[in-house]
Amino acid sequence: MPSNKSNQKNIKSIIRTVYLYLTSLIGLILLINSANQLLRFGLSHLLHLTPPCPTGPDAVNCIQYAKYETNRQLLTGITNLLIGLPLYLYHWSRAKKQK
Repeated sequence: MPSNKSNQKNIKSIIRTVYLYLTSLIGLILLINSANQLLRFGLSHLLHLTPPCPTGPDAVNCIQYAKYETNRQLLTGITNLLIGLPLYLYHWSRAKKQK
């Protein structure tokens, strides 16, 4: 009987470790994506680049589209940073304490 409980404890420990590392990885991916978005936003403003305007029957005002795209890029970067940083830091610190 004691070996069955220890096996369950080992399985739970393994599942917990895998969970902590996977969520840390997800947080890290969000951080990398955030850095990419914010870098692209910064460079596009620094170099005064504008996104290409859509063409065709659904074309919109190019200035409005450029503002929308740059705002979307900035907000996506900030959102990923606000979600990814705490997610990564919390789960990575828990994974390190578990060792």
